[in-house]
Amino acid sequence: MSLKLKAVVLCCVVSGVLMAAQVIAADTAVEKTSPFDPAADKVLRAADAYISSQKSLAMKAETLLDIVTDEGEILTYTTQVDVSIERPDKLYAKRVGIIRNQEIFYNGSELVLHSLQHHVFAREQVPPTIDKMMDFAMTELGLQAPGRDLLYTNLYDGMMSDAVSGTFLGKVMVDGVECNHLAYRGNEVDFQLWIEAGKEAKPKRFMIVSKLLPSAPRYMINIRSLEPTKFAKETFEFSPSAEDKQIQFLTQEEIAQLKQAVKESK
Repeated sequence: MSLKLKAVVLCCVVSGVLMAAQVIAADTAVEKTSPFDPAADKVLRAADAYISSQKSLAMKAETLLDIVTDEGEILTYTTQVDVSIERPDKLYAKRVGIIRNQEIFYNGSELVLHSLQHHVFAREQVPPTIDKMMDFAMTELGLQAPGRDLLYTNLYDGMMSDAVSGTFLGKVMVDGVECNHLAYRGNEVDFQLWIEAGKEAKPKRFMIVSKLLPSAPRYMINIRSLEPTKFAKETFEFSPSAEDKQIQFLTQEEIAQLKQAVKESK
């Protein structure tokens, strides 16, 4: 082989190596600059697949909610929660604690909020699916349920609607169960998820941190059990007792007036 030909071959080899290095570097740069960790996305999609595949679920959990006082003190209140779901249009929830002591009944057409402490209840005609009912209850009735994202048929889309980045933090133990720990940042809230690492990717813990409120209060739900269950029809029907009295849900105007009054009182 002549020296001239050798030089040409060497030039081609070097060019090829440099081109391959540039491609690898570009791929690495894209991977590093992506705000969503593929490992976190895979785990979250697995949890979504598990939740969406279940036609009925019984959940027992404990929630922790931070309340910030006017003096800036953070008080954390716990609530025991029982939830029964039969998709697409049945839900029962019971929340018992210091600041919440109530039941929610949804039978596919009507939502009932029942105060166990004050023996009053309110009824409202609502949309015919659990997902649409929860949206309606939040926007039209002013009902707040920070952990509702775990109940939607499409858990993944609900969780990712405000997310701007996501990270897989590793495997940890939660109540004796190995879980994948995920952390997401959003525009309005940051949240973390602990999802079981076994064959069934069940959510085990969910925590939200508000970025819009002073002192960044947290909401956390620790799920003690989440299992497929068959329910009796009456589970989702409300039957008032003799001492229960019916009241009306507040209108949007009344809710706005109440919020303004609270704001002005501070």
